[in-house]
Amino acid sequence: MKILIAGATGFVGKKVLLRLLKLNHSISIIQSSHSNNLFDNQLDEKIIFNILKNDDYEKKFKDFNVKKFDCLLFFFWADLPNYNSHIVHKKNYIVSKKFIDFLFKKGLNKIYTAGTCYEYLGHSGEVYEDLRINTKLPYPYYKNKLRAYLNQKYNNRYNIKSSWIRIFYVYSKEQKESSLVPQLHKNNYKKIEINSSSRIVDISHVNTHVKLIIKILCPNKSFNVVNCCS
Repeated sequence: MKILIAGATGFVGKKVLLRLLKLNHSISIIQSSHSNNLFDNQLDEKIIFNILKNDDYEKKFKDFNVKKFDCLLFFFWADLPNYNSHIVHKKNYIVSKKFIDFLFKKGLNKIYTAGTCYEYLGHSGEVYEDLRINTKLPYPYYKNKLRAYLNQKYNNRYNIKSSWIRIFYVYSKEQKESSLVPQLHKNNYKKIEINSSSRIVDISHVNTHVKLIIKILCPNKSFNVVNCCS
């Protein structure tokens, strides 16, 4: 498959990118900075464009053939782990919506966007894909708002062009020391301080998520939302 990825240098996005390259898919990425990556020589193309700060799409992508891609994987979302700023996440929502709309106008065939299990904040017990989302925390609120916008604009009962991959908790030894599992490892898996001792969450190794995400990219199947979890 020919795949375009935005947000390919983030924690999950980079793991997905490396796995897709290993599986011999043709990958192009949109990256905000000019920094070099070890995988650059394996890419079909690297486009330097800051989605958050630049809206001159016509100039940058004038001769860009987006129709050649089977899909866009959209992991972009800036300034995490700041979850509480309305200003930050409203900006992310606005620029993501505008950029995705532009690519669809250019002929984009399909998009898979990364959502978050934080969309379920406030719910207890089992969760499922079509559960009504009602969180007010800025990060998942604006993520879910983007999901609803894309679903309304690009999906119908006969054709689904926008799919939402809701990513749950992940762990890996490469995570920051402040993350849950690295803290446990640092403390020899003894007690650590957490927000709620009664809270049960779904947490899997990042490679499990990567395999699920790649399995989801099946060109012969369409879906609206899928929870990427254990």
